Amino acid sequence: MKQGSELHAFILMVLAISMLLSGFNCNRKAGKSLHTAVADEKKVLSMWDDLQHAPIEPDHLEAKSKLDIDAPDLNIGVRLHWYWAKDSLLWIRVTKIIETHRVLITPDSFKLIDNLNNEYVYGSTKDWLAKQKLPVDFDGFQRLLLGLSPDLSSSDVPALSISRDSVWVHGSRPMYEDQMNYSIHLDWPAKHIREMLFALTSGEQLAITQQQFTDAGDGSAIPWMRHYQINTPAEKYNFDLEINDWKVNQPKTVYFQIPSSYERVPL
Repeated sequence: MKQGSELHAFILMVLAISMLLSGFNCNRKAGKSLHTAVADEKKVLSMWDDLQHAPIEPDHLEAKSKLDIDAPDLNIGVRLHWYWAKDSLLWIRVTKIIETHRVLITPDSFKLIDNLNNEYVYGSTKDWLAKQKLPVDFDGFQRLLLGLSPDLSSSDVPALSISRDSVWVHGSRPMYEDQMNYSIHLDWPAKHIREMLFALTSGEQLAITQQQFTDAGDGSAIPWMRHYQINTPAEKYNFDLEINDWKVNQPKTVYFQIPSSYERVPL
């Protein structure tokens, strides 16, 4: 296994923890879509606007998870121990018998320790998000982590496909130097986000499918089963995340120290 591809796959895995969607196919059966009154569409659009801007809950979340990775040159299952504090940080410890990686993401900085190759990555969160072509800032990143939608507002009104028990929201907006199309699948009236898709005109696609929405203990329904898919013009990456243990609103001290002997590699 090449060291470079291994590190790249892990960075994509960090990306996957927060996102991923399921493709352009909305699985709409013929005749299922309903013609709705203007008032109904206005109600859905208002709900969609609220979902993008609603306050984030809880304030702290600690979880243990199983992650299966299917990527070029890498097919492996690992364990994750992660802790998130609202508007502050995301800390991740990755183990496969031993600790292989550790990650710390704050609103300003991205740090990754690669214990397999005695290397580390350090850069700004803004540059890391842009390099991964994530359509979000740190606030949007943490919203995706909790299974919520980032702010996708634009001057154009999104298109709606409304059925008896679900809603698809389709839209587009500029992102970096590209154009991004998105599709979001919502349960109705529960408002759980089942699927999300972000696709760039340059060919990259980022998709998430979310299941098993469970009350975390403060009224927030968080999806504990997720499938992440990243497609580029050249490669495909798949991730399956299962969260099996969590603690809510219990602040935690985390440790992150880069060994002095480790070599810095580019972001």
